[in-house]
Amino acid sequence: MKGKQLAHFLRAIAQAVENADDSQIDNFIASLSHLTPNERTARPNSRPPRQDVDEASLQETLERIGMLSSREEGLQVLEQLDFKRKDLLALAKLRDVHTSKDDSVLRLREKLVERLIGARLNSQAIRGT
Repeated sequence: MKGKQLAHFLRAIAQAVENADDSQIDNFIASLSHLTPNERTARPNSRPPRQDVDEASLQETLERIGMLSSREEGLQVLEQLDFKRKDLLALAKLRDVHTSKDDSVLRLREKLVERLIGARLNSQAIRGT
């Protein structure tokens, strides 16, 4: 929420509390206590927790990216998959891609794409095919 919108929201809550009687406030508090902790703190558009990716999925992803025809397509696919850093490190390990603890998620994606697509494209360019 932006500043003015939040201030308006808080004023509306204050006015509602001032106009409510004790039983209404007690009922409201009781309804909040029935919510689970996750329901109380969940954000409306938050993503569900991501499950760990298994090795078969990682292999499938590597094959899929390896068949693409440009580095840009490979980066786009990796962005869409929204892998965590540890998933990207697992992909890199499967293809013997050198990584550093200082590599960002973007840098890991770039290294993977270069290994999976870039090397093939460079080889084709050298051979003239």
